[in-house]
Amino acid sequence: MNSNWGNMRPGTETSGVLTRLLASSAGNVMPVMAAAIFPLAAMIGGSVDLSRIYMTQTRLQQACDTGALATRRAMSGLTPTTADIAEGYKFFDFNFPSGSFGGTTLSRSYAAGATAGTIVGSASIHVPATIMKLFGKTDYTVDVTCTSTLNIPNTDIMFVLDTSGSMAQTISGDSTTKIAALKQAVKDFYTELGAGEATGPGRIRYGFVPYSGNVNVGRLVPTSYFRDTAPYQSRSPVTSDVWAYTLGAESAIGAYGAWNPSTTPTLYNNSTGFGTFSTLGTNANTTVTVGSTSYTYKKASATSSATCSALNNLSGSSSTLIAREDLAGTITGPALASTTNDPPTYVGPGNPSAQTLTYDKTDPRTVRGYRYRWQRVSGTNGCWLERSSVNYNRIQSATSTKAIVWTQVTKVTGWTYQQRTLDVSGLKNGTNWNASFSVADINTTTASYTLSGSSTSSTINVLTPTTVTWTGCVEEASTINTIVPTSAIAIPTTAYDMQVDLIPSDDTRRWRPLLQEVVWDRLNSNQWQGQVSGWQSNGWAVCPGQASKLAQYTSDVVSGLSTSFAAYVDALPILGGTQHDIGMIWGARFLSPDGIFSASNSDASAPGGFQIGRHIVFMTDGTMDARNQGYGPWGISQMDGRQVPTNAQDTDNGSSQMNDVHYRRMEMICNAAKSKGYTIWVVGFGIASLPTALANCATDSDHAAVASNSTALRQKFQAIAETIGGLRLSQ
Repeated sequence: MNSNWGNMRPGTETSGVLTRLLASSAGNVMPVMAAAIFPLAAMIGGSVDLSRIYMTQTRLQQACDTGALATRRAMSGLTPTTADIAEGYKFFDFNFPSGSFGGTTLSRSYAAGATAGTIVGSASIHVPATIMKLFGKTDYTVDVTCTSTLNIPNTDIMFVLDTSGSMAQTISGDSTTKIAALKQAVKDFYTELGAGEATGPGRIRYGFVPYSGNVNVGRLVPTSYFRDTAPYQSRSPVTSDVWAYTLGAESAIGAYGAWNPSTTPTLYNNSTGFGTFSTLGTNANTTVTVGSTSYTYKKASATSSATCSALNNLSGSSSTLIAREDLAGTITGPALASTTNDPPTYVGPGNPSAQTLTYDKTDPRTVRGYRYRWQRVSGTNGCWLERSSVNYNRIQSATSTKAIVWTQVTKVTGWTYQQRTLDVSGLKNGTNWNASFSVADINTTTASYTLSGSSTSSTINVLTPTTVTWTGCVEEASTINTIVPTSAIAIPTTAYDMQVDLIPSDDTRRWRPLLQEVVWDRLNSNQWQGQVSGWQSNGWAVCPGQASKLAQYTSDVVSGLSTSFAAYVDALPILGGTQHDIGMIWGARFLSPDGIFSASNSDASAPGGFQIGRHIVFMTDGTMDARNQGYGPWGISQMDGRQVPTNAQDTDNGSSQMNDVHYRRMEMICNAAKSKGYTIWVVGFGIASLPTALANCATDSDHAAVASNSTALRQKFQAIAETIGGLRLSQ
């Protein structure tokens, strides 16, 4: 408060009286007392006027503050308009009507301050003096200043949203599905609370953790916080090694050797090598020429069988042939005659290394033998000419070779279903993530090989590298399986999976990629978790939409709504069962100023270094649905037993015992989040009441609610946004 009190000077006349009284020695008491009245009156008058001025200053300051507050509340931007200032004047005038305390010359003004979004104001009034008028003081000037700043103080909001399969349903009486209603409610929330300041204090950030049976957060986490190797309920091949071969390129065919036989075989020097002889004809005068000699069909000079037999004596030999001719055919070839080591057989280190091929050229020959024989032909006895023909081949050979290349092949004959440790480091690419990696031995393909000892190909099962894709869902850090529904609310020190501020330092604390494609449930007919049909669609191995870290949405606001904010919300998919605790723990981690995201979440990193208001808005449409046969953040519970011992689980798919444990874990996580100063809002959608654990999760009963339909859900989200928003007055 700046106040001008004026100058008070005693009048001249009064001064003369006092002088005379002081100079008098008459000892007159009455004049002395009369003289004392004047300073006493001045003291009393000053006190009275000071009290009036203080009251005026207090009320004027309140009016100035209220007007500044109203001006800033009316602003939609960072600077006030004329209408905004007029709104401030209304509140000022209401709190300090004209003429208050008898004041005059009242003035007030509001304008933008040096800091964006700040309103500075001032007010002034003249207050008339009362008793002090006797001493020449007519009035006093009272001045005040005020400042107002709209503060949605560096607010972080994490939406933890149930996107399980039931969100596809429609509530009776609603015209839209639950997921469509949720998406609209979240966008209404943004429209109500706003984008916040693009720079400087007043920042608002929004983040999302959509959840069902799991959360998709892995790609948002630094690679160093994930294991390089991890155990999975998978399978190992049963194999045997077999040898297969291929033949190399053939070498050139070598030089051909001599003909074999080189001459007519001696077998055909007489008639013994021939078959049946047949008479050439019945015309006695017909002749046939063999070489240079002609022979008649009937030998007229032979009048007896003895004479006829004597005619067959060739050159005094004992042969019964009178002539022989060797006729050549058309030479054919080369033709593959034979191979050695066909089919080859692997016999160890001394196995055959080459195959020899023999090629033949064939010279087909026809030998004709002639003789006379006494016989009756056409009713006439005589020495008639006969002929017989026989064929043989002359062969000319050469060789070529083919190298035999042996290959040892691993043949898969079956599978052993068991837990095994897999190398998953291939997903890491330095500080970035790869979309997939390769596993060498979890699947087979068929291949054709020519196996040792066989000349034909065989189809066998062989291992094939399998490309395993990772969408970003996680298996949690190590935990304990001794928590029960009555356990203490504090999180056990070795239950790393529930620690809000977990910063992994070893493999017990690191996360693992959730990989449906490498997991088989051997307790249920070796069912493969990576099946597209069945396991995914029915929620047994689910990965929901990817989460989104805290971020500002200020650069693309159209008609009060960020287009990128709306695009993310509109794209949220729905799938699977419901495990509330996995959604809550990651919502709390994404919000934490002390965990793996501390660099961007700490109060010190916030604009102006102002403290951050941290809120979780948790929405679900149903109860816990933890499945002991499903594959999720804690593996396959029925086999891994990470949360509940494998021998203590219910056998039904929706294990009530497991649900109770998950609810208790949920309460532990919520308690830890609230101890960090988070405000937790819990909204049940389309359900009669919140389960006890979820109601206890909220900050208090005022932060827990049930929305019976889509309209109520939108209203509830708008009310939460309105409550989070606020105005802070700074002076």
